Amino acid sequence: MTFSDGRICTAGALIEYRCAIDSMNQQYSINAPAVHIRPSENVMFQVPSEPRSSKTNYHRLPKLDLPYFNLEILKWQTFWDCFESSIHYNDTLTPIKKFNYLKAQLEGSAAQTVEGFALTNGNYETAINLLRDRFGQPCKLIHAYMKALMNLPAPTNDAFSLRSYGDRLESYVRGLESLGQTPEMYGSLLVPVVLDKLPI
Repeated sequence: MTFSDGRICTAGALIEYRCAIDSMNQQYSINAPAVHIRPSENVMFQVPSEPRSSKTNYHRLPKLDLPYFNLEILKWQTFWDCFESSIHYNDTLTPIKKFNYLKAQLEGSAAQTVEGFALTNGNYETAINLLRDRFGQPCKLIHAYMKALMNLPAPTNDAFSLRSYGDRLESYVRGLESLGQTPEMYGSLLVPVVLDKLPI
């Protein structure tokens, strides 16, 4: 092998040339300053922060008002479902605070049911159990829905009255379905009553 300037490359020259390169590389690796990468400088692995718009939208959600409950048993299930999800299962509230919310949402005879209970942690569960026993038993709710269906006023022969009658009928049927009562269980009893009330 011959270099570009005409010198002949011998085996010894190749070895000497390779040793010189290795020496230079070793000297560079020893003298070169160590490079430390700070975690904050490695932008390729930074997790993007949550957009502010999502938090802003969350705080701008409208306030939801809890329904009130009186002695009307057909409204118990709606009241309790809302209260249970918003207050009863809220781990950030103490039992006394939950009891305060409960008393604030009760009216009339329902409020008198828990009026005698002192505002304590233990009395909250006692008051809840009493309300459930008095208004939330499935057999009582089914009886109330069936009675409401039977006593539903007959509609007149106009579109508004017929539509109102159908809406109330459907709401009672769905209430029974939420309690596990399908139309097949009471249809043979209900259908003749409904047909007799229709102006046909």
